[in-house]
Amino acid sequence: MKNVYLYTGNANSIILGKILLIGQVEMKKLITLFKKKQIEIKDIRDIVFEWIPYNQFTNIKEMNEDSLSAIWMDGSLYWETRNKNYTRKSNVGVVLEYSRNIQSIDEFLNEV
Repeated sequence: MKNVYLYTGNANSIILGKILLIGQVEMKKLITLFKKKQIEIKDIRDIVFEWIPYNQFTNIKEMNEDSLSAIWMDGSLYWETRNKNYTRKSNVGVVLEYSRNIQSIDEFLNEV
């Protein structure tokens, strides 16, 4: 079982993470979702979905019962117009939101 943090924003928005304990079957569903979402990216304004390993977060602090603040070491992707490619903005402050009510990976994917 692993904790999952899912980046569902863009470089100009708050980064939302969803935390869920999952196994191998659920992980396969997530990988399928990531691949599907990556194929759908057609424009620099489209949402980028990424897997973010837990060790990418530092300075994790509880904000309230449903969210944490943290620093994302690698940071989010943003479109660099000059070089015409995605690059990362390191050490970004983020909010990780989670739901205690999610009972399955399918509920999680519906929320995303």
